[in-house]
Amino acid sequence: METFDCIKTRRSCRKYRERQVEFDKIAYLMEAASKAPSSGNLQAYRFILLTEREDIKQLPEICMNQYWIAEAPLVIIVCGDAERVEMTYGLRGERLYVIQDCAAAIQNILLAAHDLGLGACWIGSFEETVIADRFRVPDGVRVQALITVGYPAKAPEPKEEESIETLVYFSKFGNKTENMDVVMREFSKEWVKLVDRADERLERSTKGIKLGAHTGAKGFASKFKEKIAAAKKKKI
Repeated sequence: METFDCIKTRRSCRKYRERQVEFDKIAYLMEAASKAPSSGNLQAYRFILLTEREDIKQLPEICMNQYWIAEAPLVIIVCGDAERVEMTYGLRGERLYVIQDCAAAIQNILLAAHDLGLGACWIGSFEETVIADRFRVPDGVRVQALITVGYPAKAPEPKEEESIETLVYFSKFGNKTENMDVVMREFSKEWVKLVDRADERLERSTKGIKLGAHTGAKGFASKFKEKIAAAKKKKI
């Protein structure tokens, strides 16, 4: 699959078939995750793979009762070694960089899963301390997210997206452009806009001509009546 097609068509999947994810595909996902950029190339992301049904069945109650999670054949617990990053970058590394590093790895996993024909979902709502305790996550390492993975049982619903115009600013926050299609090189859309504007101008012009003609005709008729009346007076 082409990279941009993969990005555009990926969707969160919350319904899975009863089919295990093959080990070679799991390895592919982990390799994709390991290629993600990280602060100082510290690669402080860590992954716990859950494939046992008993382990996965424990998750819904500690993930805010998201019961669909129990259907997933694979769950990846994504952890960040905050202590490792803090040693190099201080408080900002602990509170921000490690989160960014894990987020980049998660996105790689989601895209790689889609490329393999798998469905996946990024989960951020869970009881962190319970998961850390249950799966023996050491102090200094924080659970950042869970990812469910499996073969989709149905096609995900279409995604509602904000327009590029509402997301992008120029030079400073809040600065927008009306010609975003030109910036994005979507010239076909810009041509459609130009045609629509031309149609609107033509319609306004046509209305103006009709109105002018109507007004002119009325004026001519009025003057003609005045001349007839004047001629009649002269005869009288």
